[in-house]
Amino acid sequence: MTSIVDDRGFNQGYSWTPAQALRMRRRAKAIVDAVRPGPGGRLLELGCGTGELASLLAEEGPAGVTGVDLCAPFIDEARRRFGNDRVSFEVADLAQPAEIERLGSTWSAVVGNGILHHLYYVIDEALPLLRRLVAPGGKFVFWEPNYFNPYIMAIFTVPALRKVTRLEPAEMAFTPRWIRARLERAGFTDVQVTFRDFLLPNLPPVLVPLVTRAGDLAERLPLVDHLAQSLFIVASVPADATGEPRPRAGAGR
Repeated sequence: MTSIVDDRGFNQGYSWTPAQALRMRRRAKAIVDAVRPGPGGRLLELGCGTGELASLLAEEGPAGVTGVDLCAPFIDEARRRFGNDRVSFEVADLAQPAEIERLGSTWSAVVGNGILHHLYYVIDEALPLLRRLVAPGGKFVFWEPNYFNPYIMAIFTVPALRKVTRLEPAEMAFTPRWIRARLERAGFTDVQVTFRDFLLPNLPPVLVPLVTRAGDLAERLPLVDHLAQSLFIVASVPADATGEPRPRAGAGR
């Protein structure tokens, strides 16, 4: 698959093929359906890259969208291609707590596509900080790589494949149990993690309709759904969210 590489040389997405365009539009619709933002709502997309998903989120719903990313060249391109009165972009390093705090705490939803798994080894420290970005009663919605998918498992666990696919050292895919436990520990409620998406970004256009229909069916079949590429994660921040996250406790994959 042709990768989009950031200014540090790491893979941050896939080239804009017909399959990838459909894939991202479907992901944007799933996010908006989960969030159900009203007019005046504000979505914050973490790790927005070159801005395609942020633009689609604004098309799918009435909320304004702000995208943030560590890579300044990505943000420059996103502003040039998609910046308008409802979509804005800024540079932010989510590895820095001060940068997260700077983004505020009034977002109707915080969303992302393949971002949380970059924080795998510091997830217990990061999630409570990210939770504070979401206004009480808001949503936290992410697409993340599914560890049970054979291809995903291979590229994340075999060192040579990690190098070929240009993964960052800190990246690791999730299982539902692993990420659900950590979200709940961080104070999120109504955590739902489902297996989603069988559409490969570089699939030949002639196969896209067939694979889309077959994938929609496979998502509904027990065990078969475990082979999906991604986990679709939806969590809530309680309307009276004022408490601290729960004490840390062990949880396996």
